Amino acid sequence: MNKYLLIIWILIFPIRLLSQEITGELTYLNSNTPIKIGSFIEVKLLLGPEGEKYLRNIEESVGKNLIKGFYLQEVRNIQVLQGGEDFLEADLTLIPIASFDPGIKYELKIGEVTIPVELNNFLGEQPDINPSNFIILEQSVKGNWLYIKMAIALITLLTFLAGYFLWKRAKNKRVEKERERARQEIINTWKNKIREAKERSDFEHIYLNREIWIAMLPQLKNYTDSFFMSVEKHQYKPRWTEAELGEVKNSIKRIIDGV
Repeated sequence: MNKYLLIIWILIFPIRLLSQEITGELTYLNSNTPIKIGSFIEVKLLLGPEGEKYLRNIEESVGKNLIKGFYLQEVRNIQVLQGGEDFLEADLTLIPIASFDPGIKYELKIGEVTIPVELNNFLGEQPDINPSNFIILEQSVKGNWLYIKMAIALITLLTFLAGYFLWKRAKNKRVEKERERARQEIINTWKNKIREAKERSDFEHIYLNREIWIAMLPQLKNYTDSFFMSVEKHQYKPRWTEAELGEVKNSIKRIIDGV
């Protein structure tokens, strides 16, 4: 009897695994705005089923590449949606640091698990505006009072619209200013790391995160060859001699001059 139960379990187990396969979606929340490398973009993450298992992993990914070509700047409003399969939802601020193809699935690496992630609305298409949609107002000839009321209503509407657009413009400027401040803060942090690098760990950290700071400081790209070659030459050695450390220090001087 136990032999038959074992056979049934072997047949069912792969089906259980398949039904619980976790997938992810990243939805760009402002598809009307083109995505530029090095800019801040707001996205919605949906991960599931059993997304609660990965809540801490997502929070710990801040300051790292979430998926290839996307640096995770901030996680907000993270929650587990109740309803059977417990999907994880969160608002993310990402920085694209390389070109990407929205038509393919990317991979999110969490521990030993690789999760396929689909990009939605990442084309930044402009909305389709139909110029033939008009509102037709019936007119009357019963005196001037109707025209006066229409004029008052029109002036009120235009005043409201003008006030709304001025408020929206001021709000967007504040948001853009704050984003630029945060971006400049990241740039200054990397400039300081490059200028103040002294130990092997400092140089290896700069080398491993080269995609991030080059995206933020593209003018340094032409000064990196000597430094990268020097680190690649010594990075697998258990220990660096003083001469090898000095070689790496000298190789980064061109980057420091560019900073």
